[in-house]
Amino acid sequence: VETGQGGVGGPLNLPPDPETGKGFLKPIPETTPMEKTMGIVGGACVVTALAAMIVEQSTIVILGGILSSIVGPYAYWQQTRLTDIKALKETHAAIQEEVDRFSDENHRLSSNI
Repeated sequence: VETGQGGVGGPLNLPPDPETGKGFLKPIPETTPMEKTMGIVGGACVVTALAAMIVEQSTIVILGGILSSIVGPYAYWQQTRLTDIKALKETHAAIQEEVDRFSDENHRLSSNI
């Protein structure tokens, strides 16, 4: 068998080997440009809300400032979650490619038994 001969003396007719080297995951940066932008916007939202509350000390401005101080950081947090979801989708696609490749390899090997 090691010389390419079949058990009876004829050559083995194996299907071609599957392609390899596909589906590798690329590294994910710690923060994306969109996350950095949303962090700056969230920080600016908090600073302007605090400035408005200090300057104009009315109830409606304080209430709006508190809500703005919550919404800005929340928007940043949502953007980080969206980045994580994108990375998970890429990981899922890469794993699915590997599973499909292993399944094809399994079928190829099963046909040789």
